[in-house]
Amino acid sequence: MTFFVADLACIDRLYILSLMGRYYRIHSAAESLETLLDASRKDGWVASDETAETQPHGISCCGSLDDLREYVRYYSMSVRPGDRLVELTGRKSHDEDRDQYAMRAVVESYEVLGDAREWLDGGE
Repeated sequence: MTFFVADLACIDRLYILSLMGRYYRIHSAAESLETLLDASRKDGWVASDETAETQPHGISCCGSLDDLREYVRYYSMSVRPGDRLVELTGRKSHDEDRDQYAMRAVVESYEVLGDAREWLDGGE
């Protein structure tokens, strides 16, 4: 079978797209949305056996809206006025997130779905 360079580029792009996923996060109103595109950004807190330099690679997020709702409940997350519910598109990080219901993603793009408190209160 003969492949052309254009065919290989198309196959490579399709493979990369197949690795892409959708993830969800509540993002603080006090933090710029652009920080979601920085996979090496540091979280606001670190586990007791981590330093800012040893934090996992990627943005902390959940694989579904149901998982995000469970995360908020499990950790009694304080969602503040103006915090945003965000859908992330990217690929799963090779690093693990140690929190229940959470994972790490390398984000390519994001979309604000709405106000996080309204989403939580609405039960959608």
